[in-house]
Amino acid sequence: MHRIYLSLSIILFALSIIQCDITNLDEFFTLLKQSPLKKYSVGFLSQANFEVIKRYLLNNVERVLFENKTEMLKAIENETIIAGVSTGILAEDIAPNYHVFSSLLVSPQAMLLAPEYDPTLAPYVSKNESSTDLFDALNAAIADVQRDGTHETSLTLNNRTNLIRVETCLQETPLPVPNRDNTTGYLRHILFNKSKLIIGGLGPKDFGVHDGNYNDKSPTGFYPALLDAIVKKLGELKGPDEIIYGKELSSERKFFRTPESLFRALLNGDIHATDVYIFINVPYNGTGETCSNNSQCRTRETCTNGTCTHPERPRSLHFRTTCTTASRDTKFITKKDSSFLRGNSSSNNQTNGTRQTPKTRWIGFILLFVVLFGTIFLGLLILVRRKKYYRIEHTVQGGFGKFARLQEESELPIEGMDSFEDHIVQSPRDNINSTS
Repeated sequence: MHRIYLSLSIILFALSIIQCDITNLDEFFTLLKQSPLKKYSVGFLSQANFEVIKRYLLNNVERVLFENKTEMLKAIENETIIAGVSTGILAEDIAPNYHVFSSLLVSPQAMLLAPEYDPTLAPYVSKNESSTDLFDALNAAIADVQRDGTHETSLTLNNRTNLIRVETCLQETPLPVPNRDNTTGYLRHILFNKSKLIIGGLGPKDFGVHDGNYNDKSPTGFYPALLDAIVKKLGELKGPDEIIYGKELSSERKFFRTPESLFRALLNGDIHATDVYIFINVPYNGTGETCSNNSQCRTRETCTNGTCTHPERPRSLHFRTTCTTASRDTKFITKKDSSFLRGNSSSNNQTNGTRQTPKTRWIGFILLFVVLFGTIFLGLLILVRRKKYYRIEHTVQGGFGKFARLQEESELPIEGMDSFEDHIVQSPRDNINSTS
């Protein structure tokens, strides 16, 4: 029996040393909970990525912002951070020495426009031209793109068919828009002055080969293709009079380094709308303008530490939010065979970890394979050594039927002695039948 206990102990030891990387959300939070007093640095490519998941993170997570994916992956490789968080990162986009898994949180994306100025509802907006007709026209264009499958074609061409769809305006019939001659505000200015649709974006940033690299003069990828398709549909719209808006309609991008400066330009009327990739499940926190007192900030914003800030408010309520254009599940990126799990990372002072792993999982698997077969062999050997011999003794039980009883013997039956085939015992029922 002690051999079996020894074999089981070896199996458990082998299982404990097999590589146990952080490969999913449960394993990530399990590691954080094991050492609640230890600080773990997690990287983010934008403040919006952090805002999406911050409410679910534990108190021992420290945020680190990076300008681009390359810098964040380098920090993961050097183990200055335990994980990176971003959106749109596919496993094939990065080297095979990383794990990529979902946060299980989906972020809808849309285009944002400045609301109509209202002294009560929207006093924070500059008194510029109306965005009402442009808002309706963009919604109609987005719905047309989704209805005829143009966005699906773009997803396929850019290898984004695994995108989680959240489509709020998908329907079989076109959304109504005003006649071209009856348009007002920004839309009328664009159509009749042949002006460009001014789109505000963040960066320029590299969102990856699939989503779009805006560092290029002519960016390609899903996001740029989606905006082009929406602008094209916008020019093809027509009201009840069947007069097309104008197929020559075009757009122009302006980039801003921060969301605060982007939204400030939107509220000031410097741009018509934001680009298609803006998250709408992230709060608006203010324009970030420099100030020395509250009077220098727009209505409803206060001067805090020299910056105009706004109490947290959903972006979808603070701005006019179009139909969803796309969506993203925020993803975690972790390093394979990370020393965070061995507790000896010198780069982040993770010196008191308790989980032990080898440099590769193959060592553990090979050891486990050997131990399993060794255990089977030992088990068979023990059974052979404890083999017993039996003889059958016929007996009568309860007066009915013929029964056999096994008796254990220490050695084989000796020829000449009674053996089981020499005894035939009849039951009382057999005797009764024989006399009747």
